[in-house]
Amino acid sequence: PKASNMSTNENRFNQAVQLDVMHIHGAGQCLVVCEPKTGETLVEFLPQDLAMSGADHFAFFLLSWARRWGLPEIVYVDQDNVFLSDFRRYGESMGLEIRDLAGSDWAGHGRAERTIRSIRWSLDRLMTSQDTSHYDEIKWRLALGMIESAMRNELLRGGFSASQRSTGRTSHFNQPLF
Repeated sequence: PKASNMSTNENRFNQAVQLDVMHIHGAGQCLVVCEPKTGETLVEFLPQDLAMSGADHFAFFLLSWARRWGLPEIVYVDQDNVFLSDFRRYGESMGLEIRDLAGSDWAGHGRAERTIRSIRWSLDRLMTSQDTSHYDEIKWRLALGMIESAMRNELLRGGFSASQRSTGRTSHFNQPLF
């Protein structure tokens, strides 16, 4: 498949999303989904003990983002092996347009990359302030859920959060992040 640049013609919420996978040392992976129009973000923990195929990543995408917001028309992915296999085949069989972003097109995949950088920064803070070696799947899901909530509710340009732009309301945890 030919790599493409991300188009700026996506004007409706959930018309297009950016997808990436982030590895958490010794714990597993995160599936990160970002909607570029609103900044809406989803972070889904994928446990280390699962042998993750492209089909498994697609199933987690369906169970997390698509269950909440529905299927987008276009999914932008980087050229990671995860997205060059069964993920593409399953997505296209469901009518999704899977577009590869060139590896050098950091700006085109910018929202997902910036989100991953923010998650890594937050996880580094967590790992330096707490011993996470005993964290099980539930604790990782809780930690990543709080990070996701903080990102979704951060005020963006225009004075609204991603959550407010996509749902019209703010959602939050009533406790400090860490």
